[in-house]
Amino acid sequence: MVTSSLTFGFSMGSPYLYIGLYLGIVALLWILSPTIPRLDRDGPVLIYRSGTFLRVVNLLGKRLSCVMPKISYVMIGVAIFFSFSVSLSLLLSSLDLLLNPLAEPVLKLVLPGMEIAGERIRFVNWIVPISIVLFVHEASHGITALANRVKLRSAGLILIAVIPGAFVEPEEKELKKRTLKQRLSIYSAGSFGNILLALMLISILPLMYVPKSNGILVNSVVLGSPASGSYESPYVEELFFLGSPEEPFLERGEVITEVNGIKVYSFETFLSVLGELRPGDYLVIKDHLGITKEFVLSRHPNSERAYLGISIVPLGEITPFRMSLEFIAALWVNPLTSYAKVPWWLLDLVKWTIVLNYGIGLINLYPVKPLDGGLMLWDSTEKKFKFLRVLVIVMTLVIIFSHVQHIVRRLLP
Repeated sequence: MVTSSLTFGFSMGSPYLYIGLYLGIVALLWILSPTIPRLDRDGPVLIYRSGTFLRVVNLLGKRLSCVMPKISYVMIGVAIFFSFSVSLSLLLSSLDLLLNPLAEPVLKLVLPGMEIAGERIRFVNWIVPISIVLFVHEASHGITALANRVKLRSAGLILIAVIPGAFVEPEEKELKKRTLKQRLSIYSAGSFGNILLALMLISILPLMYVPKSNGILVNSVVLGSPASGSYESPYVEELFFLGSPEEPFLERGEVITEVNGIKVYSFETFLSVLGELRPGDYLVIKDHLGITKEFVLSRHPNSERAYLGISIVPLGEITPFRMSLEFIAALWVNPLTSYAKVPWWLLDLVKWTIVLNYGIGLINLYPVKPLDGGLMLWDSTEKKFKFLRVLVIVMTLVIIFSHVQHIVRRLLP
């Protein structure tokens, strides 16, 4: 089982410094590989077998051997669900790439310096989460293999050209003797471990910061309302609230700290100020960046009251259990909306660990060899439904072609 650092769902920038540094390290490894013990070269692949990693996995296997068989059906079910979801997502994205010149690919190679979710990933924020991803993924494979009485021959790190990865190597003869259920549980364990760790970190992420009590968070903006400015689009409520250069506008994730000179500490304060105004009156809003915006209120669609056209979340009343993933995403690009209980560098590491565990865990479930999803599909269709293999191969060719033509189209003037 091999883990690779491909993921999907994010945009890529052009970070020459970090990429140059990374490629320099890779080139140095290739040059020095003949002199490094236990580092083997096989064509475009560097393989480092680690006795320490193998001993750690064997130790964990002894401790957790009674747990893994009990959750085997859960691991297999989760893997099948996400394997189908990833396949459908990549196929639809690839068709969009072929038909829409402005479309962006969802499949990306994650290397230090690339832009993910609007933020450039630093080397430290890449190397630490990637190490965690690879360890969790391969350790999960190894532990599940040992729980099903399959010995491990070796374990270590792998470098396919410039793509880092890791591996555990089970005894093939013993693996083939196990039932289909046991083999599928071993294949699915790696991605299941990554996804489970991502969900666990998401659950504790809100505990690492406290939302600022001074202010209210704009949760959504109604299309055509005073708050949306003069830019009208059916996508305003769901994506971005872009307003025209001439008109003020509010956007989701923005924090209102003051209205008409009165500091906003609660939902009630905001409503009391708004309640004293009438349609046609002016409302002056100051956000968390100190930017002042002036709005002319309209009449509420269902009453005679003044109307701005936003839904709000009072930051002081948010608890970790109420905090949604949308709010976490807003904090990702707007850390000014919260006080961190831990250093921001630690919070950044946790966030990148979540993203890379989830993304890499999912992409390894794509049903083509040598990925885990491919091993599951090929093993499951050994006697029946072999046509599924053909469909996956065709789908993979479409995905590769769409991404290649996208790259070529971007490079051509």
